[in-house]
Amino acid sequence: MKINNVNSTCSFGALMLECKPMSKNQKEIIRNIKKTVLEDKYNVHLIESRFTDVYISPNNDAKSVDLKLRTAAGLTYNYIPCDDDREVIMNISSAPANFDKTSSAKKKLSRDITQKTRLFMQRAIDCIIVNMNTPENKSKMQRLENISSYDLLSNRISHPENIPYAVNLYGNPQVTTR
Repeated sequence: MKINNVNSTCSFGALMLECKPMSKNQKEIIRNIKKTVLEDKYNVHLIESRFTDVYISPNNDAKSVDLKLRTAAGLTYNYIPCDDDREVIMNISSAPANFDKTSSAKKKLSRDITQKTRLFMQRAIDCIIVNMNTPENKSKMQRLENISSYDLLSNRISHPENIPYAVNLYGNPQVTTR
């Protein structure tokens, strides 16, 4: 990716899926997460207005998925914001056999995923509204904005590993992905 391909507006989408190999179980978890996140459009627009995306990231263990926030920092980089406790990330997992069982087991697992996703969204919104200006978040943002400004002047990206490879599930991201 070249720096001149990056738009100067930091307009972020809301729901992104990192491009990693996925198992059947992870696809089912992602389907439930997507449905839950998008069921309340107000929360999605609130997150978008704060230059933040919700990322879904399949893990290498083939049975869990991470939900995380990424917030804009300059034109090319983003960071995972922190609330009072830690970075805003939630791991959602399932036993591999759960999706192959009866419909009642699937419904129970689906309710569990929905509940965890709603807890994550509440924590994410609280973080964006209240805790976005914590000293840790400000220092991350300033450091990455400085790197981004340097990248724009030198027409190259210093840390391409900080730009995730992801596809858009909802919204119109312009900067967050390769």
